[in-house]
Amino acid sequence: GALSDASKKNYRIAVINFFDFLDKQNEEDEKAHIFDINLKNWAGIAGSKGVKLPEFMSEEELKKFLDAIENADFRNNTVRNKLIIKIIIFTGIRVSEAINIKMGDISEENDLYIIRIRAKGNKYRVVMIKKELIY
Repeated sequence: GALSDASKKNYRIAVINFFDFLDKQNEEDEKAHIFDINLKNWAGIAGSKGVKLPEFMSEEELKKFLDAIENADFRNNTVRNKLIIKIIIFTGIRVSEAINIKMGDISEENDLYIIRIRAKGNKYRVVMIKKELIY
């Protein structure tokens, strides 16, 4: 039968990791294997829809972005919107997951907030965020 999108993604990740392994072998000993494959340009590999995979912000870019959020005028729901953006940034959850968080989905444990997320396919998962990151 046809593979699910998640299975395709997992297979793709396994192949990428395998080529990363081969590339590392090339760096350590260029004759480590018979093919001597050069894979230096694999950082820009495209996802399944031809879109480049996301890049990460540098610490400086993140600081500027967070400063901009603090100074932004959201007109309505300012506190809520700032919290949603910070939760997305610091946990990596999807926008659709973040906007569907209810108060009952959030609990506290020491210096952490524990957030129950309804993910794709109505599956639940838990993410944690340090309190200090969202104040």
